[in-house]
Amino acid sequence: MTGTKINPDDCLALKLVDTKIKSESLNHLIEALVETTFDKDAFQSVDAVIQSFQQPAEESSFLLQMKKRHNDFSHHTIENIIQKLEQSSDDFSQQVLKTITLKSPTSLKVTLEALRRGKQLDFDACMQQEQILMLNFLKNHDFMEGIRALIIDKDQSPQWKPNQLKFVSQAMVDSYFLS
Repeated sequence: MTGTKINPDDCLALKLVDTKIKSESLNHLIEALVETTFDKDAFQSVDAVIQSFQQPAEESSFLLQMKKRHNDFSHHTIENIIQKLEQSSDDFSQQVLKTITLKSPTSLKVTLEALRRGKQLDFDACMQQEQILMLNFLKNHDFMEGIRALIIDKDQSPQWKPNQLKFVSQAMVDSYFLS
């Protein structure tokens, strides 16, 4: 929901990855894996090689900001989240506000709903939900419009449909979750 780019240390802190490895070490890691004799436990053998290339994690600035801003993002509607961000004067909140208000109103509401639903799902069910969402986004106007505005014409002026949050109904949001 923040539109913020995360770095490797953020990924570790958020438990999106298990290990941080320098990109310059990737070829050496692959060579080491190729040369590894897999004993009884292949997983353990691979894990040991990967761990030998592990880099120490630094503190996640994103996670620190999100802990400070947890209440801003705990609201049930994107409208309330935006309102809370508008009331905040710190740089992080203002940057997030600037970023998300440029996004498709539909995608903002669908993303918030996906995050809510995803809390109740296991990994496989989350991946199934993501696939359904992806397919439905591909069928709708805003995905191609975003590509047009940002990549093809580069006018940075997408014409979202609908163009305001108040015109995105719950029924429209729910439709993105149907296969």
